[in-house]
Order: sequence, then structure tokens, then C-alpha cells
Amino acid sequence: MLTSLLLRKEERWALAMERKSALVGFDGFIDRLSHVVSYRDHDKVREYALISDFAERVSGSAGISCDLELNTRRVAPGGNAPIMAQAMGRLGVDVTLAAAVGEGKPHPVFSKWEQYCDMLPLGNPADTLALEFDDGKVMLADLKSLESLTWQRVKDVIGMSQLKTIASRTSLVALTCYSLLPHGEELFDGFLREVASQIPKDNERVFFFDLADPSKHDGLFIRRCCDVLAAYLPYGRTILGMNQNEAVCIAKAFCLDTASFPDMLEALYEKNIAGTLLMHPRDGCFVCDKKGTRWHQGNLVNKPAVSTGGGDHFNAGVCAALLRGYDIDSAAEAGMRVSHDFVSNGITPISFE
Repeated sequence: MLTSLLLRKEERWALAMERKSALVGFDGFIDRLSHVVSYRDHDKVREYALISDFAERVSGSAGISCDLELNTRRVAPGGNAPIMAQAMGRLGVDVTLAAAVGEGKPHPVFSKWEQYCDMLPLGNPADTLALEFDDGKVMLADLKSLESLTWQRVKDVIGMSQLKTIASRTSLVALTCYSLLPHGEELFDGFLREVASQIPKDNERVFFFDLADPSKHDGLFIRRCCDVLAAYLPYGRTILGMNQNEAVCIAKAFCLDTASFPDMLEALYEKNIAGTLLMHPRDGCFVCDKKGTRWHQGNLVNKPAVSTGGGDHFNAGVCAALLRGYDIDSAAEAGMRVSHDFVSNGITPISFE
């Protein structure tokens, strides 16, 4: 099992040569995690437990409008890349986070994560209102601040020399949130052309991708996105992590049958998008690669303490385990344990146990 650990700063430096490092980018959000009130009688309050019940309430208001009360539990640093980076840092990985976590310096909400990862701020974070339910979440994002996050912006802020130096020393690069970033294609393609293809080749270097929810995009956009990911194949091990919704959206973009998840994933694998496909529903994980498709049963959390960030913690657990030498199936199980602990308790775990 992974021996990891929340370490004091000096202990982290002492172990730096033992551990492999990662580069994570590029998005950043400030999340307001809220529940929607369904009933109130003075101090007696009930909240919507299921998305379907909330959807029925909203649908029933068509033509007459409604007024909904939110119970905000906390305001937290968010975004696929930042959550993943801090979770990997807590799991003992040396992480550099190049992301929209502040202008010039980390926004105060992100400053507490500086002990877990080195931050290269690329601009102000976006805002998300996350409506949380027992069976999932509804994310409402204002992406205005991310419109300035271009590939040129990354090069201007970090510098190509430094970016290549960081990337060449890392064993894993994780690029996230393609579908939500206004310039996602430009960022992923720019990193490929000017960094990944220009640094010393390492067949063991992992390129991990999380596209975020592509539902608002048409099939052409999604297929073009997959072409960008496929272009990374010659430069290392590539892994595409997806939740169930994301996997189905991508499969539909290729006109694949989604009735059977194993068959769907194997058909998607034949499209040569990535060397490994991971699909993680709420109760487990499918792994699909040249060996075929395997199912790993997880533990469903019926009453989550927090939903937002569960997938990012899964990704962090997978990547941290891979850097420790786990095979992909063992890494998927480690990712599920990390995600389960976070969703159950609302606290990022410090080990895979």
C-alpha cells in the first residue's frame, strides 16, 4: 500500500528525490457549495435530496416562475485542476499547478493549498454555484474570467523555457476541463505542439486527461477534441478519465451504441483516443485498454457529505498511485478509495487505505 502522508514542509523536501512529480493545469474556480431548500416551517427545514425532485419543482414553475432558497454550506477553492493538484499533494506527490487561481498571486481562497502544491497563477478563477444532492450535483458556472486564459497567456506568464523545464522533469502531466475552458482546444493543442512534443521523449510519462462535461457541445466539437488527445499518443502513456455522463456524450459523438458500457468502451477504445479509458460511475470503475474492459466494484455513498470534487479526487488517487508504480487496475481501485473517503467525509484523505 502507498505510504502517504501529510508531511511538514521540511519532510516533503527530504522526500522530494524519492517521489515523482506532476504538472497539472489549467482551470480554476471558486465554488459555492449549496443545497436547495424544499420546505421550511420556521426552523424546520428540508432540502431536495434528489436531482429529479428538484427538476420537477423547476419544471412545474414554467410560465409561473418560482423563488428557491439556498442553504450554502461553504465557499471553497475549486476547479478540476486545483482540486486534483491539492489532493495529489496531500497524497505525497510533488505537484506544480499552472492554473487560473489568481492574478499575479494565488487568490486568498487558494492560499491554504500552497502547502500541497507549487502554484503558477494564470489569472482569476471563475465562479461556480454547485447545487448538491444525494445522487449528484448541478454545476452552474460563470466562465467570464476564463476567456483571457489563452495559450499565449500561459506562455507569457510562465515562459516557455520554464514550462519546458517543469514538464521535462515530471513523470505525469494532467490536463483538465477541456470542455468548459473557452480556449480549451488551443490550450491542449498548444501544450502538445510546443511542450510535449519538444521535451525529451519518455514512454513512461503519463498524460492524463479529464474533459469535464461536454454535453453543451455538438458531436463535431467532441470528435475534434478527441483528435487533439489522440495526437499525444506518440509521446507517452495517455489516459482519459470520464464519469458516466462524459463517456456517453463522447460515445454518442461517434454514433456508438451506449446500451452496454463494456461494449461502448471497447468501441470507443477502437477510436484510438487514448491508451487507456477510465469510466467511473458512482458505484465503481471500468478500465478499458488493449487487454479489454474490466469492472472494479466500488462503494456507493448514499448520503454524501460533499459531491463537488469527487471525480477530481478519483483522478488524483489514480495518478498518485500510478506514480508509485501501481498498475492501472490497482490505481483505479486506489482512486475509488480516495474519492469515497472524500465524498463520505468532505475531507481530502492523506492515504489510499
